[in-house]
Amino acid sequence: MAEPMYITGYSLRAPSSNDPKEFYANLSESKDMTTPTRRYPEGYLGLPPRSGTLPEIDKFDQDFFHFSTKQTEKMDVAIRLLLEVTHEALLDAQLPVESLRGSRTGVYVGHCFSDFLNRSTNDPSLTGYELVNGAHTMAANKISYFYDFKGPRYFVVTSVG
Repeated sequence: MAEPMYITGYSLRAPSSNDPKEFYANLSESKDMTTPTRRYPEGYLGLPPRSGTLPEIDKFDQDFFHFSTKQTEKMDVAIRLLLEVTHEALLDAQLPVESLRGSRTGVYVGHCFSDFLNRSTNDPSLTGYELVNGAHTMAANKISYFYDFKGPRYFVVTSVG
C-alpha cells in the first residue's frame, strides 16, 4: 500500500483582504476589517450593523473549472470560493495537481447556511441548476469531480450558537 500524502498548503478568503499576506498585515496592524452591513436591513434579527465582507466574490474563472455560464450563475458563491481556495492550497503545497488525479484523496467540507439556495429556489424561473449548484452537499463532490479524487467525499452541516 502506498504511503499517505499530506497536503500542507493553505489558502483563505478573509474580510477586506485580497490574499493571506494582506489579511495577516491587517491583523498585525489591528485594522478594522468590518464594513457597514448592506446585506440586511439595520437591526435584522439582531445582527450587528457592521460585518466582514469578502472582496471580489463575483470573480470566478468558470472556464478554468469547466463550468458553463448557466452553471456558474446558479452556483452558490461559497462553492465557487471553495473551488478556488482548494486550488490555491494545492499550489501553496507545491503539489503538482496532475499527480493527484485519480488518487484516493478525500474531500471534507463543513458549511452552515445558505441565503443563496433559499433565494434561488424561490425564483419562479427555476432552471434545475439551482439545486445541484446551490446545494452545499455538492461542494465536496464538485471539488472531487474537478480533480478526479477517488477518496471519500464528506459534507458536514455546521451551525452557529
